Amino acid sequence: MKNIKINLAKTFSIATVVAISFQSTVFANNVNSNKLNNSYPIKKDIMVFKQFRPSKELMVPLNKNVSIIYHKKDGSSINLDDKLSYPINNLNGRTSIAIKDITELFNLNINWNGSNRIVEVYGKGVVLRFPIDKNVASKNNKVHPIEAPATISNENNRTYLPIRYLLENLGYKVKFNSSDNSIHIYE
Repeated sequence: MKNIKINLAKTFSIATVVAISFQSTVFANNVNSNKLNNSYPIKKDIMVFKQFRPSKELMVPLNKNVSIIYHKKDGSSINLDDKLSYPINNLNGRTSIAIKDITELFNLNINWNGSNRIVEVYGKGVVLRFPIDKNVASKNNKVHPIEAPATISNENNRTYLPIRYLLENLGYKVKFNSSDNSIHIYE
C-alpha cells in the first residue's frame, strides 16, 4: 500500500482518517514507516489482540472537574486544561483523553489501522498499540492487559486512550491527587 503522509494532529479528525485508511496506511508527522514497521511488526500484536473479547463498559464524561498539570524538567508547570479540545472521559475508573489532544500536547505520532481497528502511537523510540474496545495494549510488541481500553466516543467520534498507561509507557510519571482531582504528569 502506498503511504500517505499527513499531519494528522493538526489537519484531520479521526473520522476522516478512518475513511482514508481503508485505502492506505496513514502516518502522522512524516513517520518513517519502513523503520517502524520492520522494528515492531504488527502481525504478532494482531494475533494476540484477537484473543481478547471486546470490552462492554461505557465511557462517560467525568462528573468532577479534573485538572491536568504538566511538570517539565526545568521546573516549570503548564496547566493543560485550556489546551484540551475535547472533554476528559472516564472508563472503568480510569481517565481517558482524546488522542488528538495527546498527540498535540506531547508531540507524538499516530497511525490508524482501520482494517484491524488499532491505534498506533509513536514517540520517544516506543511503539504503543491499542486495539479499540479491548482491555489490552502493546509496547514494542509486548502485550499487556490494561484496565481501560482505547475507545471511540459515541458523542464526538473521537478516539480516547487511557492517559496513565500511554504516558507512563513513554517515560513520563503520572500521579493523581484525589484532594483536588488533579492529574500531574512529570517529564
